[in-house]
Amino acid sequence: QAKAVAQLVKDDSDAFIQAETGSGKTLAYLLPIVQRLVTMSETARKANGGTGGLTRDSGLFAIILAPTHWIVAGTVIGGEKKQSEKARLRKGLNILVATPGRLVDHLEHTERLDVSNVRWLVLDEGDRLMELGFENDIQKIVSLMNLRMRKVQQAPIPGLPEKRTTVLCSATIKMDVERLGNITLK
Repeated sequence: QAKAVAQLVKDDSDAFIQAETGSGKTLAYLLPIVQRLVTMSETARKANGGTGGLTRDSGLFAIILAPTHWIVAGTVIGGEKKQSEKARLRKGLNILVATPGRLVDHLEHTERLDVSNVRWLVLDEGDRLMELGFENDIQKIVSLMNLRMRKVQQAPIPGLPEKRTTVLCSATIKMDVERLGNITLK
């Protein structure tokens, strides 16, 4: 995990983190994302004469796909009312935790869900995502995000990386997890 944190803080390269359950994979991807967002906020503040770092209105920068949810704030998951989720998305989020099926639904039907600035896509519990049959949803998510990604010609947000980093986390390396890596990682 220490190696993953060091790489993800400094590089914009994809990563596959494989370690046993309970070993800290979540922190290995979450800490670098938060650090990168803090740095972006400081860069934006400096570029604006000391005011105006990142806010809710800055947009969505990271999506974490998980087969189940355990973080309450900023989630879109099946079984919850879509209207309340749409309201949260309208107010703005910088990090979104979602189940794959519900994210596909919002990508297809929620106009206010702007993923053009998303620069971190995390697939947590990749083995479970595949066991639960989310392969097609993940392919659709990656395709839709690729179509909607804003090219950084005039950086709308100082410090916004040019390309998206994808992180795949899994407790095991099974054939289906390797297939998921082939679908999502560069």
